[in-house]
This record gives sequence, C-alpha cells and structure tokens, in this order.
Amino acid sequence: FRLYYLHIMANINTSEITASTSNSTKIIILFHVILWLAIIQLLFNITGLYYSFQDLFIEGSKEIDDAFATIPILFFLFYWNSLFLIPKYLNRVSWKKYLLLISLSFIFLIYLADFLYVFFSQQGYTFQIDRMHFYDSLIVFGLITIALSTSLAISQKAFITDKQKKAAEEKQKETELKYLLAQVNPHFLFNTLNSIYALSIVEDAPQTTEAILKLSEIMRYPLKEGQQKSALLSQEIKFIEDFIDLQKLRLGEKYPLHLQINIPPNASDKPLKIAPLLLIPFIENAFKYGISQQVNNAIDIAITSQNNQLHFTCKNYLHKAPNTYSHQMGIKNVQARLALLYPNKHELMIDETNKQFIVDLRMEL
Repeated sequence: FRLYYLHIMANINTSEITASTSNSTKIIILFHVILWLAIIQLLFNITGLYYSFQDLFIEGSKEIDDAFATIPILFFLFYWNSLFLIPKYLNRVSWKKYLLLISLSFIFLIYLADFLYVFFSQQGYTFQIDRMHFYDSLIVFGLITIALSTSLAISQKAFITDKQKKAAEEKQKETELKYLLAQVNPHFLFNTLNSIYALSIVEDAPQTTEAILKLSEIMRYPLKEGQQKSALLSQEIKFIEDFIDLQKLRLGEKYPLHLQINIPPNASDKPLKIAPLLLIPFIENAFKYGISQQVNNAIDIAITSQNNQLHFTCKNYLHKAPNTYSHQMGIKNVQARLALLYPNKHELMIDETNKQFIVDLRMEL
C-alpha cells in the first residue's frame, strides 16, 4: 500500500524509491494491521467474531454477525479514499470532484450493504441487529472511516512532501556539480578571466572582451544562483541569453545558423521564480546535436510567460556524428527534478525523430 501510494503521489518510478522507503513501508503496513485489529476489537470484539465465523461457516448456523457485512465495506471505503480519491482529486483544482466522488461512493456502499442485508434475510438468514440499526451503524462507521482515512492520507502526503524536498535538494546538488569546473578553484578562474579581460581591453579586441564577459557571467550564475532553491525567472533568462550569445561567438559566421528566441519584453518585470538551471540542458543539447557545417540549421527557442504559467519550447534538427553517443543524463536529471519540484504542475513532451528533436515544457511557477 505504501509503495503504491508513493508511486501515485510522487509520479516516480517505484523501483527508484524502494530502497529508501523499504523500512518505512514495513512500518506503515504494520501500522495498518494494528489499526484494523484495534478497530475490529473496539467495534465488534475479535473473539466474538471468531465464534460467529465458526457458527456460520463450520456449524452451518443461519445467524450472521453484522460485522461480516460491515468490515469489508469499511475496508474498501478506507483504501478507496486514501489510495485513489485523495491522491488523484484532493487538490486545489479537483477538490469538488473529490467531494462528489466520495459522496457517491459512500452512498453506493450504504445501499450495497442494505441490499445484502435484505438479500440474505430473504434467503433465511438472520442478523444480530435489525435492518434500521444496521443501516444507522453503517452510516456512522462509514463517516468515521472517511475521516480516519482522510487524516491518514494527508499525513502520509506531508511525509512524502518532506521526502521529495530532500530528494530535490540532492538533485539540485548534482545539477550544481555539473556546472562547476572540476578540480579548479573558481576564484582562480575569475581572477584569470579578469586579467584576460583587462588584456583584451588594452589590445582593443571587442569580441574577445564580450566573450570573456559572457563566460564569466555563465560561470558565476551556477556558483551563486545555482546553490539556491529558486531563482528569478529574469535571471534564468539572462543566463540563457548569455549562453546563447557565447555560442554565437564560438560558432562565428562560417556556420549557417538560424536562431529564433521569443522572450516577452516584460518577462524581467515579473517576480516569478524557477528552479535554477532547469532549462539549460535542453538548450545545450540543441547546440550539441543541432549544428552542422554542411546543412542549414534552425534552432528555435521560445520562452513565454503568462500569469504563473511558463511555456518553453526548443526545436533543433539532429546532426549527430556516427561515433557520437548521448546518454541523455541531462534530460533525465531535468525530468527527475520536475517530478520532485513541480509535481502535478508541469507537462513535459519530448518528440524525437530521425531528423528533429522537439522539447515542449509547460509549468506552473
């Protein structure tokens, strides 16, 4: 139950979380067993149920304990609510659907229990309580079951959210490391860049000066903003623009490059925040696999925002060399970060053909 619940809530492959949640899974299952034993003992008396079961199924008695009809219905209602309805519908968007579905489920189960009561009564069986008291007790126990399963599911969701935050922090650290120059002191690099920058000014090399500035900003961003949980969208866009400008300088005019960037003029005025370094892996791949010296290229990058919604698209033609191998670790890392940081708040579509690679990401910031 625990693994299934985690799979629904986090939308993460179950195999990836099994190792870290195996102990908590055993605890949760044990807790559920103890909980149901306590409920059955308090409401129906386990010893009495044992003798009733023996009389009914072994000795052939015609007297049915009402618990035999009540417990399976309460059990189904509990897990139908906690494992399906709450994870799927109890959120800001679908809470009305949740209220409707839980009400319909409750009414359906009540009438099902009443139907079973009448059906077995017509077959010559008798119950320990009359139909009206059975009906009333089932309503009371059903409402208690809904309240209990809801509170338990919400507490589990809070537990999962805490796990997600910790996992997201680990993913963030991995992302930061990818953008740091290994075994090199950043201060040494920046001091060296400053010296080269001053030299380029003396030698009157404007393109070199501009390239050094872009490179320093690109290196500074992961060191500064990359260590934060979120960055301003305007800063992320500026980082992307610097990266693209540096790529233009690197490629020069000898490469037939057609680049389109659609960034709204007012994007920098909106105080929206985004997880840093989330979009750059897609753009890096576009320049890595979308540039060719022989074929006219088109790399189309579009970033638009409206209210809290961000729409990012990146399209490029594929020009992989025969010996080029892509393990797509960057894309997998982004997918994992999106699942952890923006659960149920993003939609990522990746379409790869023999000629073109298209990324379409919509997310709520």
